Amino acid sequence: SFTTLPYSFKWVWGPIIDTLQIPRLGRRRPWIVFAQAMMALTVAAMIVLDVTTQIRLLAWMVFVHTVFNALQDVATDALAVEILPDNERG
Repeated sequence: SFTTLPYSFKWVWGPIIDTLQIPRLGRRRPWIVFAQAMMALTVAAMIVLDVTTQIRLLAWMVFVHTVFNALQDVATDALAVEILPDNERG
Protein backbone atom coordinates (compact mmCIF):
# COMPACT_ATOMS: atom_id res chain seq x y z
CA SER A 1 0.00 0.00 0.00
CA PHE A 2 2.97 2.31 0.61
CA THR A 3 4.03 2.18 -3.02
CA THR A 4 0.55 2.78 -4.42
CA LEU A 5 -0.07 5.85 -2.26
CA PRO A 6 1.29 8.33 -4.88
CA TYR A 7 -1.41 7.24 -7.32
CA SER A 8 -4.05 8.37 -4.82
CA PHE A 9 -2.73 11.90 -5.03
CA LYS A 10 -2.41 12.21 -8.80
CA TRP A 11 -5.01 14.98 -8.69
CA VAL A 12 -2.39 17.22 -7.04
CA TRP A 13 -0.14 17.10 -10.10
CA GLY A 14 -2.74 18.51 -12.52
CA PRO A 15 -2.75 22.11 -11.25
CA ILE A 16 1.03 22.06 -10.82
CA ILE A 17 1.56 20.90 -14.41
CA ASP A 18 -0.86 23.53 -15.71
CA THR A 19 0.71 26.33 -13.66
CA LEU A 20 4.44 25.71 -14.10
CA GLN A 21 5.31 25.61 -17.78
CA ILE A 22 8.26 26.18 -20.11
CA PRO A 23 6.48 27.68 -23.16
CA ARG A 24 9.26 27.13 -25.70
CA LEU A 25 9.43 23.40 -24.83
CA GLY A 26 5.67 22.89 -24.70
CA ARG A 27 3.17 22.64 -21.89
CA ARG A 28 3.45 18.92 -21.08
CA ARG A 29 6.64 17.53 -22.59
CA PRO A 30 9.08 19.02 -20.03
CA TRP A 31 7.13 17.32 -17.25
CA ILE A 32 7.25 13.98 -19.06
CA VAL A 33 11.00 14.29 -19.65
CA PHE A 34 11.57 15.39 -16.04
CA ALA A 35 9.56 12.45 -14.68
CA GLN A 36 11.43 10.01 -16.93
CA ALA A 37 14.79 11.41 -15.83
CA MET A 38 13.87 11.17 -12.15
CA MET A 39 12.64 7.59 -12.57
CA ALA A 40 15.92 6.71 -14.27
CA LEU A 41 17.81 8.37 -11.43
CA THR A 42 15.91 6.40 -8.77
CA VAL A 43 16.54 3.13 -10.62
CA ALA A 44 20.22 4.00 -10.98
CA ALA A 45 20.39 4.80 -7.27
CA MET A 46 18.83 1.43 -6.47
CA ILE A 47 21.52 -0.24 -8.57
CA VAL A 48 24.39 1.69 -6.98
CA LEU A 49 23.21 1.51 -3.36
CA ASP A 50 23.05 -1.77 -1.50
CA VAL A 51 19.31 -2.01 -0.90
CA THR A 52 19.34 -5.78 -0.35
CA THR A 53 20.02 -5.32 3.35
CA GLN A 54 18.12 -2.04 3.86
CA ILE A 55 14.46 -2.73 3.28
CA ARG A 56 13.33 0.71 4.48
CA LEU A 57 15.64 2.43 2.02
CA LEU A 58 14.34 0.21 -0.77
CA ALA A 59 10.74 1.00 0.17
CA TRP A 60 11.41 4.74 0.18
CA MET A 61 13.21 4.58 -3.14
CA VAL A 62 10.33 2.66 -4.70
CA PHE A 63 7.96 5.25 -3.21
CA VAL A 64 9.91 8.14 -4.76
CA HIS A 65 10.06 6.27 -8.06
CA THR A 66 6.30 5.79 -7.94
CA VAL A 67 5.75 9.51 -7.25
CA PHE A 68 7.53 10.32 -10.51
CA ASN A 69 5.64 7.54 -12.28
CA ALA A 70 2.35 9.10 -11.18
CA LEU A 71 3.59 12.49 -12.40
CA GLN A 72 4.43 11.01 -15.79
CA ASP A 73 1.02 9.36 -15.96
CA VAL A 74 -0.76 12.66 -15.36
CA ALA A 75 1.45 14.54 -17.83
CA THR A 76 0.99 11.98 -20.63
CA ASP A 77 -2.77 11.90 -20.08
CA ALA A 78 -2.86 15.70 -20.24
CA LEU A 79 -0.80 15.65 -23.43
CA ALA A 80 -3.15 13.09 -24.98
CA VAL A 81 -6.20 15.16 -24.10
CA GLU A 82 -4.54 18.24 -25.55
CA ILE A 83 -3.51 16.55 -28.81
CA LEU A 84 -6.45 14.24 -29.61
CA PRO A 85 -9.57 15.60 -31.25
CA ASP A 86 -12.84 15.25 -29.29
CA ASN A 87 -14.14 12.35 -31.39
CA GLU A 88 -11.04 10.21 -30.62
CA ARG A 89 -11.16 10.62 -26.84
CA GLY A 90 -12.54 7.76 -24.77
